[in-house]
Amino acid sequence: MSGRVLYVAFVNASCAFLKGHGSRELLTDLRGRPPVWASLTRAWGCQPSTARDAVAVAQSRGWNVEIVSEEHLLRMAGVEVEDVKRLHAESKGRLW
Repeated sequence: MSGRVLYVAFVNASCAFLKGHGSRELLTDLRGRPPVWASLTRAWGCQPSTARDAVAVAQSRGWNVEIVSEEHLLRMAGVEVEDVKRLHAESKGRLW
């Protein structure tokens, strides 16, 4: 085992996040372009199909893979989940 850990959060049908040492290079190798950084979760955003491919490649390389929730990623980033949920509820119906 290489000791690397890849954290993967499947948020919905069109969004997934990857976090961990080497996750950016892994996504770049898979899709040929750098992924988008999500500053709130401090993780790389991608489509769930890409995340599933990344999990397969990471496991074949001997990495530890953990499937986590979006809330877990927020807590890892030091964000108060309750504050995010409250702000999201307050902004419902507004465009910006």
